[in-house]
Amino acid sequence: MKYLGVLLDQHLNFTNQVDYVVCKAKRSAAKVRTLFDGREGISLSLGVQLYKSLVRPHLENAVAVWASASAKDLDKVEQTQVQCLRRLIGAKAHSSGSAIELSKEQCL
Repeated sequence: MKYLGVLLDQHLNFTNQVDYVVCKAKRSAAKVRTLFDGREGISLSLGVQLYKSLVRPHLENAVAVWASASAKDLDKVEQTQVQCLRRLIGAKAHSSGSAIELSKEQCL
């Protein structure tokens, strides 16, 4: 059952909700990426702004409700954040998640 944008089941297991928001965030990041795919790239600050306004809201919607999800599911959300941000700012695939987060913080 979906209630206020959160998928609920009988056992309050939020694995389906996590999979749902991860999929929505990846689709949103892919759509944003197609906007500048043929160009040399975009500035770091613009990439972070696009991420913060178009991708991150999918991952943070009603997080207070489903934050009791398993550690495995929460790790999946964190990995998705790093992957989407990495693609939007044009970082190399071997860049560490810590470096991506540091770059994001410097633009804030």
